[in-house]
Parts: sequence; C-alpha cells; structure tokens
Amino acid sequence: MSVIMATRLKVHYKIRRGLSSLVVRAVDGVTLGVKKGEVLGIVGESGCGKSTLARTLAGLERPTEGEIYFEDKPLSKFNREERKRFHKSVQMVFQDPYDAINPRYNVFQTIAEGLIVQGFKDKKLLKEKIEQALTMVRLTPPESFEFRYPYELSGGQLQRVAIARALVLEPNVLIADEPVSMLDVSVRAEVLNTLIEAKKSREMSVVFVSHDIALAEYVSERLAVMYLGQIVESAPAEELINNPLHPYTQALIDAVPEIGKKPSDRELIKGEIASSVNIPTGCRFHPRCPYAKEICKEREPELEELNGNHLVACHFAGKLGY
Repeated sequence: MSVIMATRLKVHYKIRRGLSSLVVRAVDGVTLGVKKGEVLGIVGESGCGKSTLARTLAGLERPTEGEIYFEDKPLSKFNREERKRFHKSVQMVFQDPYDAINPRYNVFQTIAEGLIVQGFKDKKLLKEKIEQALTMVRLTPPESFEFRYPYELSGGQLQRVAIARALVLEPNVLIADEPVSMLDVSVRAEVLNTLIEAKKSREMSVVFVSHDIALAEYVSERLAVMYLGQIVESAPAEELINNPLHPYTQALIDAVPEIGKKPSDRELIKGEIASSVNIPTGCRFHPRCPYAKEICKEREPELEELNGNHLVACHFAGKLGY
C-alpha cells in the first residue's frame, strides 16, 4: 500500500501575454505512489515539472486535475484537522535553504516553528526535541548552533537545519527537492547520508527529486524518469540503471561523468527540452530522439509494464539495443 499516491495528476497554469493567454502544462498526467519506508527518486532535466510535482505531493500546489491520496484518502476531501495532520506527516526540504529559512529566525526558532504551529507547548520537551533533531543532522553540540542565525552558517549547515526542521515533526513522508544541488561536492555525501540514516531510523518514506540520475540512484530504491510533465520510465533503481528501456533514460545515464570512463559513442540527445507551453505532438521526446520514427511523431506512447515492475512509455522499448 502506498503512503502517498498521485493519480492522473495534472498541474496547469494560465499565463497572460498581451491580450491572449497561454497554458503551461507543468505536470500532465502523472500516476505514482510511494510505499512505507521507500525512497523514490524522481529525475529529469530542469523544466520537466519535477519540482511542481514535488510541491503538489506536499500539498503546496493545487492540482488542475487528478488526486493526491494520503493513507488511501483523497487530499481534496480532508477537513481542517485532517489537513493539519497531513502537513505534519508530509514535510518538504527545498533546494535553496537561504530562501526556505527566515533570516530573522535563529536555528532554535526555525526548528521550533512547526512544533508550535502543531500545538506543541511543553518548553522543556520542545528544547529536547530540537536538540535531538540537531544531533540527528550532525550539528553538534546542539547548544553551539541553537542561537545562531542563517548568516552565521555555511550552506551545508543551513541545509541540515532545514532537514532538522522537517524531521523534528516526525513525518511519514519527506519530500526533498534538489536538497544538495546548491552545496559543495565535499558536503553533499554528508547531507545525503543524513537523509538515509533518518529514513532508516524512522521507517520514513522519501521522495528525492534531482536532475542528477547518479545522485538519485545513490539514495533511491526506485527511480522515476520525468520528461515534459510525464513519467516516461519507472523501475527499481538497479534495474533502471542497468537496463534502461527509454532513449531519454539512456541519454541521462550516458551523460554521467566518471573518472576513467571514455565518452559514449552513442548519439546523445540534441537540443533543449521543449517548452511546457508548446508540447510536441506524439511522443514528447521525438524531436530530440535519435531513434524516432514516423509513429513517434503521430501517436503518444502509453506507460506500459515490461519485465515485471519496469514501466516505460516508448513505442520501441526493449528493441533499440543500446
């Protein structure tokens, strides 16, 4: 059973240009679920809609169509108390901690805010919980960090404060949107390991959003590849990396740099991702795909199950011989 699930989810925005209006199809028909204790990685280029999907799963965006289910109940049917419990149970860590944290709050106030909103009043226990959260994210000793302000912390320390703020509420689901993309490589592993340890100790589900498929594989048990608002491939992480069935997934894997690895002889994708305002007909990837045929321009492939629990949306899945 999925702890949180999206069904046929669409998030469209109308934008005005002069006298006319355009529709941005940021998320355009996504169905996926996250099981208890599972880490689901969502990967794709900038502009594919993965951050919008993450915010919608967290209840921060209202879907145009489709539904979010939490513990088998649709979010749209929640009353005020149920929605308050949902926002305690589903926490989000944003990409830029400098934008996500109030610069006027010190570390103690930042982490305490969510507990206070949820009605937590015991001051002694509040301090204990905050110190436990700081210890969990390796900001020790806690008393040396509690009363610092954001400008007194490094980027890595501030992102760990953001993670502590989410973890102190003991969520069932943590949604991490590019949580290490703004950090130095030297501190990325430490922050990622913090997330992994927190997930294991609490049996927490994690949705890990990243443009880096290698990074997502490191933390995830299952991967979903997103392109122009849709999931084009999904499978257990090891299976997807070792046996990619969609040309876009293969291109993402080929683009990962490795020490001592020669560049691939395969033709990588060309050009930039198309605009969500003007989505190509047929397969959305066909203008950039080196294997595209006429059918790809005319008919959109459906997400179908191949090889057990491996889902892929490609007319020629498994027949391209990468």
